[in-house]
Amino acid sequence: MTIVLSKRVPLVLLASLLGACSLPTSGLVPARADGAVDATTGDGGVDSARPDASDSGRLDASVSDTGPADTGPADSGMDATVSDAAVDTGVPDAGPRTCAIYVSPSGSDTTGDGSASMPFHSIGHALSMAGARDAICVLEGRYAEDVVIDHEAEIRGNFCNGFTDRDARGCATTIQAIGPTGLVINGADRAAVDGFVIRAGGPVGSGASSYGVRVAGSHGVTLTDVEIYAPTGITGEAGTAGTSGADGMDGSPGTAAGSTSTPAAGGSSASSSCGRRGGQGGDGAWGFDFGGHSGADGAGGAPGGGGGMNGTEIADISAAAGANGSDGADGTGGSGGGPGADFGRVAADGTYLPAGGADGIAGTAGGGGGGGGGGGGSFTTASIPIQVHSGAGGGGGGGGGCAGMVGAGGAGGGGSFGVVLSGADAILTGILIHKANGGNGARGGDGGAGGAGHNGGGGGGANSNAGAGGDGGAGGDGGGGGGGGGGGGGPSVGVVVSNDSTLTGTPTVMGGRGGNGGGGSGPGALGGTAGSSGVAANVHTL
Repeated sequence: MTIVLSKRVPLVLLASLLGACSLPTSGLVPARADGAVDATTGDGGVDSARPDASDSGRLDASVSDTGPADTGPADSGMDATVSDAAVDTGVPDAGPRTCAIYVSPSGSDTTGDGSASMPFHSIGHALSMAGARDAICVLEGRYAEDVVIDHEAEIRGNFCNGFTDRDARGCATTIQAIGPTGLVINGADRAAVDGFVIRAGGPVGSGASSYGVRVAGSHGVTLTDVEIYAPTGITGEAGTAGTSGADGMDGSPGTAAGSTSTPAAGGSSASSSCGRRGGQGGDGAWGFDFGGHSGADGAGGAPGGGGGMNGTEIADISAAAGANGSDGADGTGGSGGGPGADFGRVAADGTYLPAGGADGIAGTAGGGGGGGGGGGGSFTTASIPIQVHSGAGGGGGGGGGCAGMVGAGGAGGGGSFGVVLSGADAILTGILIHKANGGNGARGGDGGAGGAGHNGGGGGGANSNAGAGGDGGAGGDGGGGGGGGGGGGGPSVGVVVSNDSTLTGTPTVMGGRGGNGGGGSGPGALGGTAGSSGVAANVHTL
């Protein structure tokens, strides 16, 4: 029943009508202001009159929600007014990017336009045509090329059935690199690689390494569902052997005694290519000399022999012979070079620099022999004028032998690396790495033998009561050069993280061992130390 009330209906009639209809009467108030009749209870909005001053119920402004916007916890990025820790800027995640460029083994880089119906043939060409944040979708198959990502882009593999389906197991997309790096990401922030098998080509040359993926100077990089193969590193090159030191030369003999016209000259000093000459032989006594001249010291400190005293026939005193020069000291041998370490260095572009052994340390040259002293002269008074007979010249000292050249350190072996991060940070999800063995370090080169010191020249013979010259001393032998240390073995590492890089995620790593260190050179104390075996690790942080 519907009741229409008129302004003219008396209240008594209204009450009777309500009673007849059994309607509830609680909460009804007159239309006029009710002078605080319902001061404690809100009336649910039924009262359409102006608010009465005493009504403090739920219609009051005091319980109205006039506070600030929601400042509670992050709400999955849907609240555009609330920051949620910078993970999401308020825009709902739209999911994977739409394919912008398509690649197929049957496509063409010449006639293709990069569409699904006319795809490009190579990933490299597609990258050269892609803009920032473009997604490149790659059909199943094998792509024999060296791929370099040098700007923000995404390559997505495992497509089949004309790009309509995606299946990691049934639709494998393989990058088979020609060179030793399967994929290079260089200077490409936020680059993404999703759904590929990446195989590095074999390294070439002594100590060369292989890399599945090299990431350099790039941040926010993601690798997802990628299987990586890195071949074996190459053995380092052996250190070269040092050559033998040059021999010293023989000293020249002194001139014989007895001349009455000129003094007898001492023998010339022997030469040496490393500066270890013998001493000059002393001249024989002559004229008003009190005795023969002393021989000169050899280079390196061997003293020359002293000159002999004069003689005279008056007292029947024979002149004294000059003293022999001293022999030069032998040089000291070098020492062996140190070993190559178990890990070398990573360059800024992510390439590996093997750990070579140190070169040997050089020995010293032998000393030159001292020159022989000149013989004393004699005076003859039987004739007028008095005759003076020159003493004999001393022999020149022999030259010292030169030190042997050092042996070079053996080169380190190349490594096998799944991923190398240099100046980069990357997130790895669902990554399987197959690493191989590191290459062996090479043997250090032997040090060269020291050169032989040679003999000094003989002193001149006595004559007419004048003394003989002393013999020159022999030069000392040169010391041998130290041998080179063995090169370090090449590493076998799943992920290398340089000290300026960050890795997020834990890849699965299989296979591979570090290469053996190269042998040290011999023999004995002059030999280098053997190199260390290369590091073998799933993750190696520098």
